Amino acid sequence: MQGMDAHARLFIALTPPPDVRKQLAAARDVIHLRVSGKPVADSNLHLTLAFLGQTPRTRLEELTQLIDRSGFMPLDLQLNQYGFFTQAQVVWLGLPARHIALDGLAQRLGHGLRTAGFNFEDRPFSPHVTLLRKATCPPERLPQPVIWHANQLSLYESVSTPDGVKYRVLHRVLAGFGR
Repeated sequence: MQGMDAHARLFIALTPPPDVRKQLAAARDVIHLRVSGKPVADSNLHLTLAFLGQTPRTRLEELTQLIDRSGFMPLDLQLNQYGFFTQAQVVWLGLPARHIALDGLAQRLGHGLRTAGFNFEDRPFSPHVTLLRKATCPPERLPQPVIWHANQLSLYESVSTPDGVKYRVLHRVLAGFGR
């Protein structure tokens, strides 16, 4: 692949529609007024299901087929709990309790990735949307929940640019339209 790295830094995530992205950005901005940190760009807001990291580009077609076969169906999510990952210095917004359908999707993707021999971050699933990085303290309570009818699953590439990290969608599946 001339002019392109042989590997790509990849992850699979739910992509918010524009109205939800706007709500997430508003929640981020409210908390950023009270907590220090670097806001995540609006275009980078997402909910990660599986982080693969450096993956050979030669496996992209296999990976897109795996995502197409994930059995992705629409999910109704209510994000109303802020959290703080101390070590990573990340403020996030997530669900207050386990979500059976969301957990099931993450498990199916993980099983498919393991079976196909993909390297990925295989740790307990903690569904959240990162709002701030390099934060110094946990946030306060969220004024109102973000309601998200999740109907788009995407394969993203994380690309470092002089202006910071940008996430580029390489493949997308709409809920109920996988193979």
